[in-house]
Amino acid sequence: MKRSLLFAIMAFIMIAAAALANHGLRKPGASMAPCGNPRGEKPAGIGMILQAADDIGLDRKQKEKLLSMHQKFGTERIELRARLEKAQLNLRHLRMSEAPDADILAAMDKIGEIKTQQRKMRYTHRQQIKILLTQDQQDKLKELRARRHQIWRKGSHFEGHGRGPMPSCLFGSDRGR
Repeated sequence: MKRSLLFAIMAFIMIAAAALANHGLRKPGASMAPCGNPRGEKPAGIGMILQAADDIGLDRKQKEKLLSMHQKFGTERIELRARLEKAQLNLRHLRMSEAPDADILAAMDKIGEIKTQQRKMRYTHRQQIKILLTQDQQDKLKELRARRHQIWRKGSHFEGHGRGPMPSCLFGSDRGR
């Protein structure tokens, strides 16, 4: 009798501790990944645009141009990512070998420059895609993306997995903070 009571109490404590550990660790609205985009909606990638080609009314010429851009942009992105990984590896090596501070700081600068190049490249690619689409197609794409997001939100993506409370920006009221 005492053993079963002790076992039940220990099980209750363990369950309560696990529940408390997963709940309330983050502030409301905080998440591992940033929520929302300070400049508005997240732009759609070429892959999504090509999947929705018929829905948004792309013609054959636009599809071919997007496929060409997809190949070109992908190659540029991979090359830049490889340069970044090499620079990061070099920085790790310098830190482990206790290199002079000037060398370490120069390696950090190089990483920062590559990350800036990535951001600029992403922006210019998105602008090139935007120029290719008509205003009507951009509006349809925005609607489609909003519908897909609503469907995703209604799924089971917000339950379980022990990640604590979900960011409030996903539930609409604080959107656009």
